[in-house]
Amino acid sequence: MTDCGRAREFDLFRCAANYMIVLLHAWGAACQYCDQSSFESMTCAFFADKCCNVALAALFLISGHLLFRNYYDMSAWTRKMGNRMRRLFVPYVCWNLVFVSFYLAVGRLFPRVGQRVSGFGLDTFTGAVSKILHPFVQPIDVPLWFVRTIFVFALVSPVMWVALRRKRGRWIGLWAVTAYFLATDLFRLLPGVPGYSGTALFLFYLGGLLMVCGRTIRDVFESRWWIVPGVVGFGLDLCD
Repeated sequence: MTDCGRAREFDLFRCAANYMIVLLHAWGAACQYCDQSSFESMTCAFFADKCCNVALAALFLISGHLLFRNYYDMSAWTRKMGNRMRRLFVPYVCWNLVFVSFYLAVGRLFPRVGQRVSGFGLDTFTGAVSKILHPFVQPIDVPLWFVRTIFVFALVSPVMWVALRRKRGRWIGLWAVTAYFLATDLFRLLPGVPGYSGTALFLFYLGGLLMVCGRTIRDVFESRWWIVPGVVGFGLDLCD
């Protein structure tokens, strides 16, 4: 497949993954106002909870893969960060700014919204700014946390590159992010960093590792044998 074809394939998959994330969060809001025992509700819950969660993991994997695609050094990092600043950081800040401004304006008119202004900490300048720009505080539009996380991972990617550019270092790096994932997300032995889960870091690094090893995500996951662990995991999730 040509580079153009691969780029189109990634774009289509990322588009589908983003729609799946929208569905996941839309259902999280809608389920509060419907009969959750109905067939329609249970069907939506099944697809949202059991099928759409994989989309976020896929986006972190693809983002790491694309960041280290082609030639990567500090000059390339500067160019790549410029693109991500334009496509991720600026829209993220602008949307949060609009959201905070909306709450502050409408909160003066409707007491219920005013309670949320206080609950979100928007009644102080520091609280309002933190909901727009703070790297560790949940943004005012909570689902956008992953946009900020991807941007920050790209920002610190030169640290990952120190490991990825050498054969021995890349496996040491894989061991390190795997250990962090196990200690924070799986076994809860260590406190994680708010907004930057071990799972997200592991997948982002794994995407970069596949790239520097000359493997594409398609190469790794095109085998039909992946259906087996997928079905097993899906079954275990249903039994949970």
